[in-house]
Amino acid sequence: MPTRNRSGRWLSILCLLIVLAFATVIAVGMFNMRNRLTAEALDQAQKKWRDSGPADYTLTYTIERRGTTGPDRYVVKVRNKRAVEATVNGLPEPADRLVYYGMNALFKYIQDFQDLDGKGKDKAKDDSALTRASFDDQTGALVWYSRRKLGSDEHVDLTVESLTPEKGE
Repeated sequence: MPTRNRSGRWLSILCLLIVLAFATVIAVGMFNMRNRLTAEALDQAQKKWRDSGPADYTLTYTIERRGTTGPDRYVVKVRNKRAVEATVNGLPEPADRLVYYGMNALFKYIQDFQDLDGKGKDKAKDDSALTRASFDDQTGALVWYSRRKLGSDEHVDLTVESLTPEKGE
């Protein structure tokens, strides 16, 4: 009789573990769906940024791509809504590349990925890439962005470390 009771306990524990595993999968799926980036959410954040974002600021962010040695760190000074200075991993960027930096450039970066994935405006939705993002409630500024191409090693994470409003120079 003791072996029967013992095996019944193990069966109960195994069933509980299976239920907990399914609950975890469902919770992670719900989190990913809630934060999934849509064209509408990106447009709304860009509009809020245009209306409420500062014209002069210093932006520090990292972009990490799977398969690289580590994240690239960007520090960008923006005056009158245009990048006037940028460094990548501590090295200054030439003046002709400054158009690729700043919050507006980050929005374009994300929009380009959305278009690539067919999730931009007026395009059929393609679920082969999972894109998630978070934006500041007050200014619409990007807080973080993640894109994972399903079925491949393609993976990009962008994290804004700081956005400091400055007085114009």
